[in-house]
Amino acid sequence: MGQIFISHATKDVELVRLFVGLLQTGLSIDHKQIFCTSLEGMTIPQGKQFVDYIRTELTAADYVIMLVTPSYYESPFCMCELGATWVRAVGCSPLVVPPITYDNLQGVLHGTQVGHINDGRSLSEMHDALVKLKICEPSSARWEYERDTFIKQSAKVIGTLSGRTQIPAAEYNALQDKYELAQEKIAENEEDIQKKDNYIKELEGMKDQTQVRAARKKYKSHRDEFNALKATVVESVSILPSAAVEALFHHTRDEEYVLPSRYGNDHLYEDVNDAAKDEYVTVEGSVVTVDSGHPEMSSALEAVSNLSEFMEEADEDLFAELQQEYSTKVSITNRQFWYKAFGL
Repeated sequence: MGQIFISHATKDVELVRLFVGLLQTGLSIDHKQIFCTSLEGMTIPQGKQFVDYIRTELTAADYVIMLVTPSYYESPFCMCELGATWVRAVGCSPLVVPPITYDNLQGVLHGTQVGHINDGRSLSEMHDALVKLKICEPSSARWEYERDTFIKQSAKVIGTLSGRTQIPAAEYNALQDKYELAQEKIAENEEDIQKKDNYIKELEGMKDQTQVRAARKKYKSHRDEFNALKATVVESVSILPSAAVEALFHHTRDEEYVLPSRYGNDHLYEDVNDAAKDEYVTVEGSVVTVDSGHPEMSSALEAVSNLSEFMEEADEDLFAELQQEYSTKVSITNRQFWYKAFGL
């Protein structure tokens, strides 16, 4: 089996750890096939000279995977690894990590065909390349499950990564111009701010939910309210384990969620049992139900319920706009809507 070299910045170790886990669990790649300076068992042996050893491993690598973050561009070693890979024309998968985008790639990656670490198609193209080089065996169902799980989990880790510490003068000046423009916009919106203050004060004096909804319509557009309620759903549901999300979806549809068979679906079966141990869900016989006693599950239930109530009263124009945006039926009981609107 071939060797993989993970080119990354040391600051991004948590993302690297998650990514290497994807290679091992999703593609059954042995840890001995992976060279990664940040992880135990894959790094430089004691007594070896750092630079020489990295050069040797990079030269011997059959495939290089680059995790291109803001810290990556500020690492001299990463730039050397990038240049060496380019010179050797070795097989590689450059994966950009937010906030890096295709538009702001620098150096030898500028104009290069790259993938996005949170894009399933990009990761599957990497998978296909590794299979073609016989670095790993073909995988389908297991790979797709682990890939989708990685995309969800990595979104949380990416939000914690260090940003750039070096900003070019031209970019600083552009940011300064944007800041001044924002200050002008704030000054122009004083009337709107006062309007929202009045809205809050009016809500504070209300106990009846009918009055609250009427006040929302008075001060906020339907689209604004949908966006706010959707954001609350995403925030509360994204922290739940996958089995709890599945149970919540079935609860929303008012239907039973049947415990997956452990034969052929062992990972799903284990996910449900793990969620039950943490008391996100309850398993009675073969039926899995949400446990509203768990505070995180309770918050998610409330968020989904609030959005559901709103959607029952929303006007047709909003539904038409959302249907065009998401290309699916706009319904709280539609799985495609959950996937496209909530990213779940």
